[in-house]
Amino acid sequence: MHNQSYSALPRTLSNITLDREFPCGVSGLHHHKDDPITQLHAHNYLEIGYCYEGTGIFVVENKVMPFAAGDICVIPASLMHLARSTVGTISLWTWTYLDPIRLVTLPPSEQSLLDPMALSGPDFVNIIKPAADASVGGIVRQMIDEMHQASPQYRLVVRGLVCTLMARLYRLIPQTGAKTPITDRRDSLHRISKALEYLAGHYTETIRIGDLADRCRVSVPTLRRLFHRALGTPPLEYLIRLRIQMASSLLAGTDRPILDIAFDVGFETLSSFNRHFKRHTGLSPRQWRKKATP
Repeated sequence: MHNQSYSALPRTLSNITLDREFPCGVSGLHHHKDDPITQLHAHNYLEIGYCYEGTGIFVVENKVMPFAAGDICVIPASLMHLARSTVGTISLWTWTYLDPIRLVTLPPSEQSLLDPMALSGPDFVNIIKPAADASVGGIVRQMIDEMHQASPQYRLVVRGLVCTLMARLYRLIPQTGAKTPITDRRDSLHRISKALEYLAGHYTETIRIGDLADRCRVSVPTLRRLFHRALGTPPLEYLIRLRIQMASSLLAGTDRPILDIAFDVGFETLSSFNRHFKRHTGLSPRQWRKKATP
């Protein structure tokens, strides 16, 4: 994986519609061509692809990663991306679109494992090769097969597969400094569970790091360390990403004024909202709404 500036490329939003009771969809076999990457696009749901055939590169924000048959691509909502097959070839992919949080219910201490936002950032490798976790490819293929075949109880099977997949993907989140054992990460998630529960219900309010630390009965430095171990991000950055995710849905699904949405999700000023929204999505709120509205 290496970084390259694609910030100047045009960016578009492709809005996906999923069933409210079962927010999971699957595409047919998609042919990725070898056309040069001249623009990037994003979706409003977590996108997971399986490469059946071919090679090429995948651009996710400023990351450029090679892919080959058998690889998985994981792209959280709002991340700009596009694939290009090796010159003179076509690669074959199938894509699933899903909302893990609405698909699966876990105990409060483990619910954060369903949050796709942690599967992003400059250090997360969005192309997952069999050498990283040989089981992930099989799980994704089972999901695709179940969705296509729609056999009796397939939705229950898919929910179980999504739960397993998200747990496996969280194991692949890189840690700063020394490697963190899986047991340490699970322990960290458990220790910040009360903070995560509070943020999910109060993200629109003014949040103090000290209050979150008190809820978890730890010091502020310890809370920050636990967030990094569990989610790879500081507490306030997690909160901002949560607010941006909620704002994205409101911009796409309502006609409320942008200023009202900014206040609704917890930003104190419109300028702060605009700055953070563009930093996370590459688009202004107005541009996002324009792309999301048919």
